[in-house]
Amino acid sequence: MLYFYNQKRKFIAGFILSFFLSGICHAQDIISGTGFVVNSQGYILTNKHVVEACSVINVQGDRIQNQNVALKHLDENYDLALLRMPERSNYTAKLRYNRYLKAGDKVLTVGYPEERGISRKHHFVASEIVNDVGPNGEEHWVQFESSIRQGNSGGPLLDRQGNVIGVVTAKLTRYTHAGIPIAQTDLAVSMPIIKKFLDQHFVHYDQIFTVIPREEQDLVNEASDYIVNIHCLP
Repeated sequence: MLYFYNQKRKFIAGFILSFFLSGICHAQDIISGTGFVVNSQGYILTNKHVVEACSVINVQGDRIQNQNVALKHLDENYDLALLRMPERSNYTAKLRYNRYLKAGDKVLTVGYPEERGISRKHHFVASEIVNDVGPNGEEHWVQFESSIRQGNSGGPLLDRQGNVIGVVTAKLTRYTHAGIPIAQTDLAVSMPIIKKFLDQHFVHYDQIFTVIPREEQDLVNEASDYIVNIHCLP
């Protein structure tokens, strides 16, 4: 079994955005990413770049049995996608009620990076907010400390209360005028954009905002119920 990476890049003023895809080569190429269930009807939110080239999309999670799912909607502007499982789900993410974030807020990413896309065992990393907007003030992004790897794309960014505050999307690299990389942060699609996307397609979701921080492992255990590893067959 050969493990490989596929990487897409987009240039914006002074920065390079890297959209990471991880994959497995085993008889045929399979792209691997992350997604999470947003309601009991079986809708899964992920990134467009994870699933846009799929002929077959397969998901599996700790609580979600291995199954093929349907691609329902894509958002070209904000790199979002909606999938739907054939059956209902008892395990769903909770979206944070308000947007308010500040630099230094502790967050978690949970997903299936690199070799976890082969084993289909989730992995989490603690991080923190760098800015509640993008590098040029874009309100559709949240910046957080560099912590994601190939395969994290489409997974939830969680606050320390367990609320989803973004969809992990890309790695941002800053360069000098001489082309030398000087810093990296990660980007997630912000909550107002996520809610707008879901509302446009009449997809129900639960909102919550709790203020009491929880133990890290409790958050991971809860997230493991509703996150899925996505395998995309081109």
